[in-house]
Amino acid sequence: MKLKTTFLILFCIVFMQNSYAQMYDVVDWVNYEKVLNLKKKQRHYDFDVTCIRTSSTTNLFWPGEKSKFTFQLLNNINEPISVDAKVDIIQYGTKGIPNDTWLPEIFKIADIQSISVKVNISANGFTNIEIEPNIPEIFGAYAIVFDLGKYGRRLGTSIVRSFKPNPMAIQYPKQALDDMGAAFLSRLGVQAIRMGISYMPTTSRDYVSTMERINRKLKEYKDNNITVLLLFGEGADLVPMGNPRSFLDEKGVFLKTKQDYVWLPQLDSDFQQFVKNICVDNGWPKGCVTGVHLWNEPWEGISIAGWQSDVLRYREIYKAMANGVLDARKEGADVLMGGCDSHANAWDKLFSDGTMDFLPIFDFVSIHYQGMESPCLYPQWNARKDHKGRVLIWDTESWVGNTDDRIATVVATNRSAGYDRSMGIQGAYMVSGAHEGSPDKKQIHTADGTKEIDAVPFVWSQAAAMGAVQHMIGERDFKELLFKNGLPWVMCFDGYKNNPDDGTVVVIGDIGEAFGAENVLFRDVRSTKEALEKEEIRKQISQLPADSPERGKLQDQLANYKALTGGKMTIKADPSFSLFDFYGNQVPAKGKIIEIPLSFQGYFLRTDGSKGSFARLTSALKQGIVEGYEPVEIVAKDMISRIEQNPVMELQITNILNRPVSATLNVKLGELTIKVPEK
Repeated sequence: MKLKTTFLILFCIVFMQNSYAQMYDVVDWVNYEKVLNLKKKQRHYDFDVTCIRTSSTTNLFWPGEKSKFTFQLLNNINEPISVDAKVDIIQYGTKGIPNDTWLPEIFKIADIQSISVKVNISANGFTNIEIEPNIPEIFGAYAIVFDLGKYGRRLGTSIVRSFKPNPMAIQYPKQALDDMGAAFLSRLGVQAIRMGISYMPTTSRDYVSTMERINRKLKEYKDNNITVLLLFGEGADLVPMGNPRSFLDEKGVFLKTKQDYVWLPQLDSDFQQFVKNICVDNGWPKGCVTGVHLWNEPWEGISIAGWQSDVLRYREIYKAMANGVLDARKEGADVLMGGCDSHANAWDKLFSDGTMDFLPIFDFVSIHYQGMESPCLYPQWNARKDHKGRVLIWDTESWVGNTDDRIATVVATNRSAGYDRSMGIQGAYMVSGAHEGSPDKKQIHTADGTKEIDAVPFVWSQAAAMGAVQHMIGERDFKELLFKNGLPWVMCFDGYKNNPDDGTVVVIGDIGEAFGAENVLFRDVRSTKEALEKEEIRKQISQLPADSPERGKLQDQLANYKALTGGKMTIKADPSFSLFDFYGNQVPAKGKIIEIPLSFQGYFLRTDGSKGSFARLTSALKQGIVEGYEPVEIVAKDMISRIEQNPVMELQITNILNRPVSATLNVKLGELTIKVPEK
C-alpha cells in the first residue's frame, strides 16, 4: 500500500447544530452555594433582603462611580432579631462547562470587603440599612451578601462595573440583545434589540390604548439611541376566548403539543395597516424602528411560537407586512423587512418556487443558532440590487455565549463569519427581570404600609463581559483572520472613522468549545496536553482483552472533547501594546514579552493609538511563538480501490503553526505493510 501526501490550503465554514435546552436560574448555577456561602431553595428563611435603592439606575457602575445602596431587611420570625452582622462583598465570575451551552459555573475571584453592621428588627418587622461599599475599579461582578450569624446568609444584590459607553445614533448597530429595557441597555452600551409585538386588529377596542403603550416604550428606546427590530406574531385575542387552534389526532382529539395562533386571511389587509401605522409613527429616522420581521421560528410542521400554518400562508402574511412597510416608506419611514430565523427556512418559505420574486422585499435574513454556518456566500443574496443592496445577516437569537468566558469568543467569531449583527447571550444571564422592556415590580414595607416600587435588578457577571465586547469590538468592522490557514484564531477588527491605529484584535485558542468541537476548521488539532493524555489511554486500551468492560470506558474518554487549555502565544512587548482579559481588565506584560493565553476564552489586544502601532501589533502577532497545539492537522481520505489492489491513501497534512515544521511520518493501519515518505 502506497501513501501519497498533499499539503493544502483551505478554509471552510461548517455547521453548528441548533441548540435548545432549559435555561437555568442563577441559584442553579454550579457552585452558587459554595462561592457565595448561601443556602438555596429553603422552605423558610429567617429574614429576606431587598435592594430598594441604588446609586446606579440599574446596578451597572461605570469607572469612577461610587456605590451606595439601601437594603430592606424583613424579619420572618416571631421574635426580634438583634445581631452584630456583616455584609460581604465578593468578586466572582462565571465560566462555561464543556458541552453545555446553558449551565454556567460560578467561581470566586476575591473577597473584597466585609462591612460590620448592627441589625435590630422587631418580630415580623423590617428595617432599612444603607451601605457604601468600596467597589474596586476592576471590571467585573460583585455580590453583596448579608450575614446575620445564626439567622443565616442572604444575597442582597449583584452589581457590575464596566466601561462607560458613548452611544451615538446608529441606524444598524452590529450587536443586539433582548428587550431588556432602555435603562439597562443604555448603561451597557448595546443599541439594538428584537422586540415582539402581537398583532391586534386596528378595529379592536383596545387598539388605541395598546398603541399608546407601545409608542411610549418605543420613544424611550429612541431617546436612548437604541434601535428596535419589531417581531410581529400571534395575538391571542384573534381566536375565540384566547384559545388557540390545536393539533388533532385521527379521532379529532386535541394533541398535547404546540398550538396555532395564525390569524385568518381576511385580516391580512388590516395587518398591513397595523404594520404601516407602527412604521409611520416609529420608523427611522423619526423613531427607533429600523426593521420588521414576521414570526419567531416559523418552522414547517410545528413551531414553539404558535406557527402551524404552511408556506403559502406565510407568504400571504409576509406580503401584507411588506406592503405595510412599503406604504410607510412612502411617508418617510426607513424600515427594513426580512426574517425566517434561518437561511434554510428563508429558502423554503420565500424562494422554494425557484423564483426570486420575494428578493426585492427581503432586506435581511434573521438567523438562530447557526454558529459558523453563515449564509454569506449566496450569490443571489449578495448581488441583490433592490432597496439597500445585499441581504443582511442579522442574528436575532443565538444564546450560546451565556458565560463570561464565552461572550467575546462567540461575538468575535460570528462577526468574522460574516454576520452583520450578532446576539450571543440570553438576557436573563445578565440581568434579572421579565425582559419585556418594563421593570419588574417589588412590594416593600413603609411606615404607612406596603408600597410597590420598580425592582432594583440583580446584574450578573456576564454583563461585564458584554460591556467589554462593546468597548473593544463594538461597531468596528471585521477585517481579517490573521492566520488564514492556521491557529490560533486571530481576528482583526478595523478602527473607528477609518483610523488604522484604533483596531482591536481578538485571540482565541479554541472556538470549538462555543460552537461545537465537530463544527469548526482544524477540529482534529488538539492540545499537546490532551494528545499526551490520550496516548496514555490508547496504551491502556491496547493492553486490555477485547471483551474487557474497561475498554468501553476508556474508548469514551478517548472520544471526549476537551477544550484547549494551557496554550500560549508569546509576542514581543511594545509600550503601545496592551492585552486585556474578557472583562476588559489589562493583563500586564511579563518583562519584554506579552503572553496571550490560548484557550476557549477570548482575549483582546489594542494599542495606544499612536501612528503605526496597530501595524506593529499585527506584525508582532504574525511572528509570535505559538505553543500548546499539535503542530499539524492530518486528514486521511478514503481509499478508492480494494486493499489487495495496493491502493493509495491520500493524507492531507496542514501545518497549523506560523513556522515551518519538519518531522518523520509514521503511519500504522492494522497489520498492513505501508510505504510512506520519509518526511
